Amino acid sequence: MDATLYTNEGSFDSVVLRWIALEKECPIVIKTLVSSPRNTVRLPYFQDRGLALFDHNVVLQYLQERYPGEDLLPSDPQLRGQIRQICTLIRETESGESIVADLDSMLRGNEYLVGRDFSLADVYAGAWLQVNSALPKALPTRVFNYWKKLAARPAYKDALQ
Repeated sequence: MDATLYTNEGSFDSVVLRWIALEKECPIVIKTLVSSPRNTVRLPYFQDRGLALFDHNVVLQYLQERYPGEDLLPSDPQLRGQIRQICTLIRETESGESIVADLDSMLRGNEYLVGRDFSLADVYAGAWLQVNSALPKALPTRVFNYWKKLAARPAYKDALQ
């Protein structure tokens, strides 16, 4: 039985997990379900060899460990901690303006949020920018150009389809 990731349209968690699975070239089936009041399945939902995972972070860790593809977390513990902290900040901060200001600051002098390498923090930022693309205020040039660079990644494009 193929591993399957069930997601829903427009959900931050679903965009993150689809993008990660595609970035790592995981050999899994991705299905997008339509949310409805009658649908009692919690999404995103991942199933692999009899194992069912519901929590976004648990699925994320499972994909990182089970599928070796591109590693979105560096081996350096300090960088891993920094990336995880950025992911938590993006996921838990309610103020869109605050996140945009933080992204702008982190990108000052950096190609990506944590230096020169694409990482999990960039997946979170790109997913957040996509889900919140109707922000009332224009993005700072640095953040807008960064988002364009992320959007050019094939896995990003595929994750949104």
